[in-house]
Amino acid sequence: MRKPIFIGAFPACFDSQQQYDDWAEMAHYAYAVAGPCTDCTPYFKTKMQFEHRCENPDIIFKTKDGGEIVGKFPEPM
Repeated sequence: MRKPIFIGAFPACFDSQQQYDDWAEMAHYAYAVAGPCTDCTPYFKTKMQFEHRCENPDIIFKTKDGGEIVGKFPEPM
């Protein structure tokens, strides 16, 4: 299994270490490069912000040509 992106504690948007580990294993096979924030959705981000569990509220979402929605960190100014 791939090493988790977060060492130690899992990201606050996951309910458990097991849930995060399961996501990380799936992401290893599904994406070339992925992190929880880039794999997020606008709905889930809003839900996590409401629950004060979003660690990267600056994530913005783009729709790729095929319709896939991906989270992106904003470009530095």
